[in-house]
Amino acid sequence: MIPARLNKVIPYLVLVTFLTFSSLPAARAECRRLHEDAQSLSIVVNGSPHQVFQAIKQSRYQEPGRRKVVASDSSSAILEESFKNLPIIGDAICRYKETEILNERIDYQIMNSDKFKAFDGAWELEPLDGGKATRLKLSSYVESYLKVPFWKQLTAMNTKRDIKRRLNNIKQNVESRRTSEASIVKL
Repeated sequence: MIPARLNKVIPYLVLVTFLTFSSLPAARAECRRLHEDAQSLSIVVNGSPHQVFQAIKQSRYQEPGRRKVVASDSSSAILEESFKNLPIIGDAICRYKETEILNERIDYQIMNSDKFKAFDGAWELEPLDGGKATRLKLSSYVESYLKVPFWKQLTAMNTKRDIKRRLNNIKQNVESRRTSEASIVKL
């Protein structure tokens, strides 16, 4: 015999279980859609994956007017980033979490924003030339709450521009550091 209190709870448990399992295909479809719509570019950096990984982490502190670290631990960081003068949107603020897998990747996911519905992506590092170089790929999916004609194209264009800027900054930081280290060794 089932106690009376449990009889009242069982229908809710059944409903929660049904909703959980019935929404899994929808969640998987959403992840695939985000992946298909994500903008991504890659660049070869003349530096080890460790050097590139450290440069990405250091970039969190290099533009204090744009980005600040709110909290961090040994494998993640929460950042708040300001975006100025975005087309149609104007200024935006986004808080997101970066999760690190040492020297392999850094995934980021939106926590909250005043203008963005989505701000998710990943930095992916692939060793090349026996670890002397790294293929660095940055993927990003951004979606604002504002829907205007051609919003996807505008967002894709701006996202791609920002990806290029970020990749080039990392490449320049790593390679200029290696050049200055090499010249110090030669002295």
